[in-house]
Amino acid sequence: MPPPRSHETIIDLKATPEEVLRALIDPEQLVKWFVAGARVDPRVGGEYVKIWAPGMESKSTISAWEPGQHFGTYTERSFAFGGQGQPVETGAVQKIAVDYFLESLDNGLTRLRVVQSGFGPDAAWDDEFNATKTGWAAYMKKLQGVLEA
Repeated sequence: MPPPRSHETIIDLKATPEEVLRALIDPEQLVKWFVAGARVDPRVGGEYVKIWAPGMESKSTISAWEPGQHFGTYTERSFAFGGQGQPVETGAVQKIAVDYFLESLDNGLTRLRVVQSGFGPDAAWDDEFNATKTGWAAYMKKLQGVLEA
């Protein structure tokens, strides 16, 4: 069986690593560029809840917590999201992870590298893989607008 797929998005931001991390975990900051609401327990094993709309929440577990360097989350599920956002049962549990890597650059910028992994190799995962890859690029531009305003 082929390994799970992943993609990454990289952006350099005019902000400190601490400011970028705050934008990734502070519910008041998250609503400015990413989701309609959030709940975050910032520690390994803590819950990271994104609220997309009333009744539409996604919950994940914090798997990495190295402030200023790395923040990661994961969830396990056996369904992918199809083209219209509907769940498509795949029959195999996948560990979907999102890792945020922060690197302070010499020019006062912070490089944010977002890696989303765990997408199954079969076609049922294609829509979600492509949507999240495109989505991260758009969200990173929104984040840049918030941090550099």
